[in-house]
Amino acid sequence: MMNKYSLALLTALSCSILITGCSDVISAGAEAPLREDHGNRTIGSYVDDEVIETLALVNLNKGSEEMKATNISVTSFNGQVLLTGQAPSDASRLEAEQIVRQIRKVKKIHNEINISGISSTIARTNDAWITTKVKAQLLTHENIDGSRIKVVTDSSTVYLMGLVSQQEADLAIHIVRGIAGVEKIVKVFEYVNR
Repeated sequence: MMNKYSLALLTALSCSILITGCSDVISAGAEAPLREDHGNRTIGSYVDDEVIETLALVNLNKGSEEMKATNISVTSFNGQVLLTGQAPSDASRLEAEQIVRQIRKVKKIHNEINISGISSTIARTNDAWITTKVKAQLLTHENIDGSRIKVVTDSSTVYLMGLVSQQEADLAIHIVRGIAGVEKIVKVFEYVNR
């Protein structure tokens, strides 16, 4: 009968053989060296973004009394955080940024929170409709990979996030400019070489 040490050693050896075999199979199927696509987030980056958004929203809800009177949305893409919505004062706008800045995986914060009353349900519905139209145009355009662009709309301002080349960013802006209801476009892109 095998002891635990021998079983662990056998398991580790089997796994290393299987992993080595996987790279051989992939190598045999590819004529050129494989390249990493810097325009796509890794699975770890997706998870990190979800954690950032969740932590930020929970911590914002535990902020000051004035913070509880805000309507703030948090969107994270590859560690770049976009804050949108409404806050009653500049102090609460800055408090929101300070709360989010304490989250470990945050690389940069784009604070686009407006100092105003909370937007109406009709305004938020209009923003959702604009986002739907923008996303549909980006996803169906033949010269751009719209799945790599995140769209956020607040008060008819469209924010575009993603890992794109300068050419892709310019094309996305051109597409969005032609959509009815868009009053302003803000680029929150990270640029990659393609």
